[in-house]
Amino acid sequence: MNQVKKKRSARARASEMKHALRHQIRLRCDEDPAHFRKLSERLEEIIRQLKDNWEALEKALREFIEEELAREGKQTVHGLDPRLHAPFFGTLKEAIEKEQGAELKSDDPAFKEVVDLTVSTVDEIREKIRLVDFWRDEQSRRSLEKSVYRKLLRSGNVARDKLEELATRVVEQARNLHRMLVWGNGKHRD
Repeated sequence: MNQVKKKRSARARASEMKHALRHQIRLRCDEDPAHFRKLSERLEEIIRQLKDNWEALEKALREFIEEELAREGKQTVHGLDPRLHAPFFGTLKEAIEKEQGAELKSDDPAFKEVVDLTVSTVDEIREKIRLVDFWRDEQSRRSLEKSVYRKLLRSGNVARDKLEELATRVVEQARNLHRMLVWGNGKHRD
C-alpha cells in the first residue's frame, strides 16, 4: 500500500492496486481455489464497471482490499477452522453445488454434511501427510487420493464420474497447504 500512496495520479494508484491484487490472487489461488476464483471474479467485475473512471476505481479497490482484510481469518462456518478447513470446504461445497445445480444454504442438512465431510477429510489428510517426505512417495500420495475418493464416494454427494477429479484436486490442495496442515499456526500439534 505504501507503493500506491507514492503515486501521483488516481490512474497510477488504481493501476498499481489492480496489478497487486491480481498478483496476490494468482499467488494464493492454489491455497483456496474456490475463494480466490470468486475474489478474482469480483475484482474483474469492479475493474470492468469502472475501467475509465480512475478515481472511482481507486476508491472501489481500496474498499475491496479493506473488506477482504477485515474478512480474512474470520470464522464464517460453524465447526470449521477458517485457515485449516475453509479452503477444502470451499472446494467440496463448490463441487457439490455444481452437482446439485443449486447453492447450499447453511440451514440445509446437506450443508452440515459437507462441513462434517470437510472436517473428517482434513483430519485424515493431516494424519497421513505428517510422514517425512510424504509427497516424494508416489505410493503414499496415491493411497491418500484413494482414501479421499472413498470418503467422497461414501458421502453420496458427488457423481461417480466426478469423484476421481475431485479427489485429485483435494489432494493437490493439501500439497499446496502442507505446511499449514502439518504445523498449523506455527506450532506443531501432536
